[in-house]
Amino acid sequence: MSLSASHLLFPVPHSQIKTGFTTAHAVDVPSIHQVHLSDSALGVHKVSSGTTHTLVRPPVPPSTDSDEHTWDALFPAGSVNPGNKSAPPGGFGFYVHGPPEFARALREEAPREVLMSYAVMFEDGWEWRKGGKLPGICKRPSLAACLPLSVV
Repeated sequence: MSLSASHLLFPVPHSQIKTGFTTAHAVDVPSIHQVHLSDSALGVHKVSSGTTHTLVRPPVPPSTDSDEHTWDALFPAGSVNPGNKSAPPGGFGFYVHGPPEFARALREEAPREVLMSYAVMFEDGWEWRKGGKLPGICKRPSLAACLPLSVV
């Protein structure tokens, strides 16, 4: 039995999800809002200087949806991460507020838990020991202050 995108990206009982957002086209969860993969729709800010996160089509389309896009992280020779001062910047880094209704829910409801999931693809020959960190939640004094998410 194969799991749906909804269950892979939101691996908790969907009845427990109060609000959320996704850029995945194949997700069908009532409390999850579809958001366009764009800086403005996701509230991207504090982008690491010298890096890009260009929209590209995935090399292996995850679905028949011809409008599917992803961010492309570039790691030039010798790069390690976006903030390394002794090597060329590699990857990308930024913060995400999420769409306005999601950011508002975090501020007003002060949730105790936040779930973040994503899918990544690495090219053949990727050297794991040289990569930067993967996306995660930025911890602040209160969970409401956890947004923005730190995406690297």
